[in-house]
Amino acid sequence: MATKIYIVLAASTMAGVVNKFFITSLTMWAAPVAILYVFNHNLIPGKLTLFLFF
Repeated sequence: MATKIYIVLAASTMAGVVNKFFITSLTMWAAPVAILYVFNHNLIPGKLTLFLFF
């Protein structure tokens, strides 16, 4: 009986890990795409003055 409970707990823990991995992967893809979109469409006011010193 104890082994069945352990297997169920291990399965639910694995589902949580997969869920967190999926959310993290989406964030890691969405952040750079959002940054590129913002800079390509000039959505940051005063962005030009940030790079005048280089």
